[in-house]
Parts: sequence; structure tokens; C-alpha cells
Amino acid sequence: MEVVVPKENNNDQMVMISRLYVADGAYIEEGSDLIEFETSKTAVVLQAPASGYVSFLYEEESEVEVNSVVCTIDAEPLKSNGEELAVVAENSSQKIVKEGVVFSKQAMRDYNGDVDLDGKLWVTSRMLVVGGVKSNRTFDGAESRNSTLDQKASTEMVASHQQPGDEYKLAKTSMRKRSEINSLGVSGGGVFQSTIGLDIFSGKRIVPSIMFDNSIQDLICYESSKMLGNEFKDLNSFYISKSEIGLYNNVSVGISLDSLNKLTVARIKNSDKKSLAELQENIGSIIIKFEDGTLSGDELAPSTFTITDLSSSGASYVRPLLNGSEALIIGVVRRSEDCFGLYASFDHRVTAGLRVSHFLDNLKMRVESYFSTKAAISGNKCDFCLKSLEEEISRGQRGMLLISTVSGQKNICRNCYEGW
Repeated sequence: MEVVVPKENNNDQMVMISRLYVADGAYIEEGSDLIEFETSKTAVVLQAPASGYVSFLYEEESEVEVNSVVCTIDAEPLKSNGEELAVVAENSSQKIVKEGVVFSKQAMRDYNGDVDLDGKLWVTSRMLVVGGVKSNRTFDGAESRNSTLDQKASTEMVASHQQPGDEYKLAKTSMRKRSEINSLGVSGGGVFQSTIGLDIFSGKRIVPSIMFDNSIQDLICYESSKMLGNEFKDLNSFYISKSEIGLYNNVSVGISLDSLNKLTVARIKNSDKKSLAELQENIGSIIIKFEDGTLSGDELAPSTFTITDLSSSGASYVRPLLNGSEALIIGVVRRSEDCFGLYASFDHRVTAGLRVSHFLDNLKMRVESYFSTKAAISGNKCDFCLKSLEEEISRGQRGMLLISTVSGQKNICRNCYEGW
């Protein structure tokens, strides 16, 4: 019995297999979960229409045309007959069995006997490229990247994006994300960028830093690099095409430098592997080299994400623009003596606003931990005389009072509450 992918959405011509519930060749009972596939709107679980032995024609993350055969269920296990070619599915997604291995029609045309088929249950045309496996390809240099990226993905790269300079691997985008990209599409293309911001309260550092006494650039650089190398690896990436993004294997922060007549981004390679003291030294070094015009080629190589610090400029808002083949750039401004504004611009084709919001919340918590508890809350002021909480505590008070007014809740110091 052939199992066909149903058409759940009239706008979908393709779906993506997100999960195979049983192993290829396994026995399954009628009504049991068989395949989960993702449409542009939702995930759908297909149940087995009959009991028998399953022969899958695709693997997880494969893209399949709707109304095409995705597997067969037979009363007996599938048997191959040596060199005999058996047509398994007679449609546009036709598969062929050769030497006990299921081939795609394109792979059958490309196969010339130079790939070891031992242990393989299926072969696609992409697996015949340098003997690679499509979902975990790692590229070590520009030559291998250019030769391995399929032509369609290469031509769909955003024109304004340069070829990434660091190692990366390919990852499939979800069908839902592709639908979102289509919805965001504009005539002539363009970078689909959004910006999210929040405030960070500082004050006095627990461990003083002479160079960064009035800045949090070093802390943003250190903590964001650590996060992008661990729980937020998906943001250390870049857009390739509607179906694929690139995930960098390393984290290399770019520090934006501006001398009014030229803008430069200097890279600190493997920034997630460095200590805070090392990054502080690196930032100081590249600032001096930038002013002297002595930045090296390695320091001018493309980064994987960028930080632009405008905290010394007097600006209170920034909407940083994505740099090169990146999906994330962080901008910093200074609102007051003890408050910084933090903004993250991101590529909507790679990630989503909620994910970046979680990233910023986490980053805020990490950065504020470098300041004393009293300093961290010193952003609170009396809403009537603007006296800081820190000053109120220094006068022997326990803190601010919270009162309800016709315009909402307000902070009020003891003097304003009781009268001078």
C-alpha cells in the first residue's frame, strides 16, 4: 500500500518531514503515528492506514511534494533482488531500489559506483556530492563553501550580503518560516530587519574597570559571545535562501568603529572562548590600531555578529543595521548616568522577535549582575523631585514609598511625602 502526503493547505505545494515515528522496515499497527510533516501553517501527524512493514522513501527534514508517495506499507518485509531495478513510486518523486538501497531518480542518474553504499538505506543526489551528508555538512574554506552550496541557494543569497568569512554548516528553515519570508517579500528583495530594545541599569561595578568605567561594551561583548556559543547558537547565523540558513561553527564578535569619515568593523575571533579580561584587552587594542590605521587583515575579516557602542555620543536611541552575512547586531546607547539602552536588530528570515526578546532578557540579567545590588536599582527615582533611590538610602531611609495616584502608581521619597 502506498501512503500519500495529503494536501492540508491549498497554498502548499511542498511539506517537510519533521519526524518518522518508526524505523525503516519496522512493523506498524494500523492507526499508529507514522509520519509528522510540517506545512506552512502547522504540524500534521499522519497515521498508518494499515498494518504492515514500512518502507520510507524519505528521511527526516526531507521536502516532499503534496499528493506524492512518502512510504509504502506491505504485508511482508521489502526484499531487494541484487541488481534489479524496481520502481517503488510512479510519480514525480519516483524512487528506485538498487543493490538493496533506495535511490532518488536524480541520484540514480548521477550514481557512477564511486560512493560506498554499505549501511545506507537510501541515497539522494546531494549525498553523492563529495560523499557528503546533506544535513550536517561543514565547510572549512571559501573554496569548499562555494563548490558545495547548491546553485539555487547561492543565487538566492541577499545581494548586499558578502560571502561569510567563518566556518558554518547548513540548516533547514521551517515551512512556516518560509511562508513568513514570502509574506515579508517586497519587490526587488531587501533585508528583512526588525529591532527590539530594553534598558539596562548599571551604577558602580563590583569589580572596577578604568577603561570601561562609563561603558558596558566589554560586558555586552563577553556575555553575548558566551550566549551565542551556547544556548543561543541559532542567532549566530545568516540567511542563505528561503530553504536554508547558515549556522556558524565559531563565534567572532565585530566591534563597530567610526572616525566620522569612515566606518570599520574589527573582528575578535573566537570571542566566546576568551575571558572578560582578554576581551577588554582586545577591544582596547583594536581601538588603538584603528586610530593608527594598523588593523590586520585577520582583524578586518567578517564577523559572525556585531556590537555598535554609541554610549559616548549622547544618542538615546539606535536602530543598528545588519552587517554582512549576519543575523544579529547589538546597539548600545546611554540614557543616564546609571541606565543604558540596549537594542538588537535581527534578520526576520532567520529568527523571530520572541527569540531575540528572550536573548535580550538573558543578556540584561547577566550584565546587571556585574553591578552592586544598590547600584542596579539606582535607576529608580522619586517621580516628584527626581531624587535617586541611592541618595535616599544614603540619607538613612529604607527606600522609596509607592503611592497610587489618578495617573497610576508613583515612587515618592520621604521628604516629598511628608513635606519639606
